[in-house]
Amino acid sequence: MMKHASVHVAAVVWILTSAMASAQPAGGPSVIELIQAIHDAPDATTASKAYVEARSADKADPQIYKIYIQRMLELGQPLLAAVPAAELTAIEAQNGLAWGVIGYAKARSGRVGEAMPALINAAKYADDNAGIMFNAGVICAWQESTVRKSDIPSEAASSAASLKSQWESKKDFAEGGKAALAAFKLRQDYIKTQHERLTKLDSDIKDAQGKNREAAEQFNVLKRRSDALERRMRAADETVRRYNFDARNSSDTRLPAYVTEAQADYRQARDELAGVVRQGNALRQVVVLRERAIIKAQQQKERETKALQAFEKCDPTMPWKPPAVGGVIAADASDAVAEEPAASGPTATTGASPLSQGQRRLKLAQMLIRNNQRDKAIQELLAIIQQYPDSEISRQAQALLDTITL
Repeated sequence: MMKHASVHVAAVVWILTSAMASAQPAGGPSVIELIQAIHDAPDATTASKAYVEARSADKADPQIYKIYIQRMLELGQPLLAAVPAAELTAIEAQNGLAWGVIGYAKARSGRVGEAMPALINAAKYADDNAGIMFNAGVICAWQESTVRKSDIPSEAASSAASLKSQWESKKDFAEGGKAALAAFKLRQDYIKTQHERLTKLDSDIKDAQGKNREAAEQFNVLKRRSDALERRMRAADETVRRYNFDARNSSDTRLPAYVTEAQADYRQARDELAGVVRQGNALRQVVVLRERAIIKAQQQKERETKALQAFEKCDPTMPWKPPAVGGVIAADASDAVAEEPAASGPTATTGASPLSQGQRRLKLAQMLIRNNQRDKAIQELLAIIQQYPDSEISRQAQALLDTITL
């Protein structure tokens, strides 16, 4: 049985933090042997144990950091190499792989502006690394399209501008830029769709309000008609009453024509009034129901407007890649769903499959929806649709997106 990814990472972090300052035991393995152990480690936990021992013996040896960073990247654990990478740049300021890991870790945590200097340095010193150049393309496209211009470091932006012409011919740089722009376009398309939806919702509200105003006018017409019929009935009733009073001592039982006409007019007005009352009651019910729908739509419009305004202030999730080692980019295992993989599937040392990454992001979006973080859920769903087009996970994300934006 394979350990869950979260347990595996926690074990590695505990090793790195608890033993970092311990001294090498007398008669223990040499630094060279420990470096070899890091290189040959079958998993991140084993590599981290050897790394801690090697660093305790000689923290100034850059080879310790280099081999550890490479092995973590091979094992799909780039985030665990971020601190050693930062220490390596203090020893070798032009180590592109280390800068690439630092930039990737910061970018993955959402600190894209902070990641930019490291990503630019990485591309400057390792422009033959596929993952690093892909991320350079992403960060340059992000710089041009971000809504958070204040997050762009001016020095890094100047450096990127001067080096961009050298990078544009590189395939990975171009692909990174294309992927980033696709994410921004998807975001913009969604914003446009939501604005159109809000415009339609506003139009529907105004249309319903207009119908209620018309209904109010119709109700006033019915009210005037009702008043007129009630006056007719009172007049007819008064005519009959007066006749009955005047003829109370008469032996003639025949009714004069004007009396029978008054009685007929009373009955006719009474029947018409009953119809008018029924129309008024039905109209009042329609107005009440429509007014409730208007209030509900106004509340929905207010919620969606606030959510869209918050969404417009955020950038889409960028498609970062870990730096490559030996020309191979291992998937970040922290993206894997924490569950038992199939026997024929990827292992903890080879990284997570793209499908499991998509499943994880879909589960994250569902969790955000349950926690009323709708705008963040939308970001995740849009990223899934953009990253895994024409797939079942993309269709599920689109269906969920349609549901929460109805």
